[in-house]
Amino acid sequence: MMPSGRSVPFSTNSRTPHEHDSHLPVTDTETNKHRLIRAGNQAQAIRHAAQTRFDIEVAGQDDLVSLLTHGIPVELANGQATADMFEEVAITNPGGTD
Repeated sequence: MMPSGRSVPFSTNSRTPHEHDSHLPVTDTETNKHRLIRAGNQAQAIRHAAQTRFDIEVAGQDDLVSLLTHGIPVELANGQATADMFEEVAITNPGGTD
């Protein structure tokens, strides 16, 4: 308590939620749909946009056989983009559990 008997106010240095976030315009290059996403960085904004547009799961053997026999090529993700995504998940989800 302060000498006057009042509680000590919260520090002005404490970070409030979204204090350092930016509003990032995201454009879907296939549909030309524009979105405004508040995120801490571009990786978070892209991840959010992808999670709300795509259903992503690990391919099983039947999926691989079906897709490959129908001429769907395997796309290689850029290593840096993949590393950034996993780094972001580790920061927002310490301990690795959802």
